[in-house]
Amino acid sequence: MKLAQRQPVEGTEPHIYIGRRVNRNRGTCELVESSRWWAEYCMHGRQKQEPLGTGNKQRAIQKAGEIQRRLTAGQPHIVSPRTTLKDIVEGYIEFQKTRGRAPKTIEKYQ
Repeated sequence: MKLAQRQPVEGTEPHIYIGRRVNRNRGTCELVESSRWWAEYCMHGRQKQEPLGTGNKQRAIQKAGEIQRRLTAGQPHIVSPRTTLKDIVEGYIEFQKTRGRAPKTIEKYQ
């Protein structure tokens, strides 16, 4: 992953770098920096990236420190569970029930 404005965060072990992701605009094919900061580090020979979820540089440095404390405690990168299609369908049917749809309409949706 390419980071613009890449810089190391002082006092972190493993070394954590923060920067802004660079993406290519599909329409004009020009490189565009994201407005959010990302963290990049190497753990067990693997490069890892995590979004920091902030546009503020000082807050990004604080979150990089939180990542470093989490890694030294032995907690791995937290991955949110994927939503299955079944969960989406059930949620949509519940949503339609709360909107007061007719039972026949609900039956057709199912």
